Amino acid sequence: MGQLGNIRAPDDTPEKLKRHLDRLFLETEIGLTQNNKIIVQSTLPGKPQNGNIYYFDEVILPDIASVGFWGYVDGQWVHLGNEHSVSAAYGGVRIITPWAAADINATWQTVAFDQEMVTIPRGIIQDIVNEGLGLVFAGVYNFSANLDVKHNEVNAGRVMQVRLFNPATGIGGTTINFGTGRNTSHTNISFSGALLELLSSETGNTLQIQISSSTDSYSAVSVETGFMSAHMVSERRF
Repeated sequence: MGQLGNIRAPDDTPEKLKRHLDRLFLETEIGLTQNNKIIVQSTLPGKPQNGNIYYFDEVILPDIASVGFWGYVDGQWVHLGNEHSVSAAYGGVRIITPWAAADINATWQTVAFDQEMVTIPRGIIQDIVNEGLGLVFAGVYNFSANLDVKHNEVNAGRVMQVRLFNPATGIGGTTINFGTGRNTSHTNISFSGALLELLSSETGNTLQIQISSSTDSYSAVSVETGFMSAHMVSERRF
């Protein structure tokens, strides 16, 4: 407590006035102490005012993407940290129960994941319903995946393709080829270091893994096990 809060009315002051003055000194000290301090927010204010600055101690999606200082400008929340602040983002999904896929041919089909990998992900939505990963922050991500694809055997080599796919935009990433040897019943699809740059207009979109074969055919297909994970490798962009 500062000096003002320790001031007491003279002893000969009437009792009611003395109590009033003591309380007034204390409230004035508290007001001065809180001056220029920003109240910590855990929820969005009901009626934010243009030009006001708030400090949030929790992420409140989709408006407040990180803990820190935010301003309210023309109806929009604006982060007041570094222009490109670093933020952790990680998560993944996996296959526990083998997934019986359709025959692999020239038609792309989406791999179905059935379990979240991380108990508490950050900045990534482990979207089992939409069979992929939802990315919250704009920036560059590193994707990794491993799929054990079981299928029929034939007396010749074959090739299947895999790609990342954004169903919201209908755009697929670079196609990667994986070879299957002759008389082989499993093809292992494994990659890491696949970089994807997510624009601010694409945040919240779910990224999926799709497989196909433009030249060959695979029947009796099931994905026995597998996972798909991602983490941010760049600054978070706004």
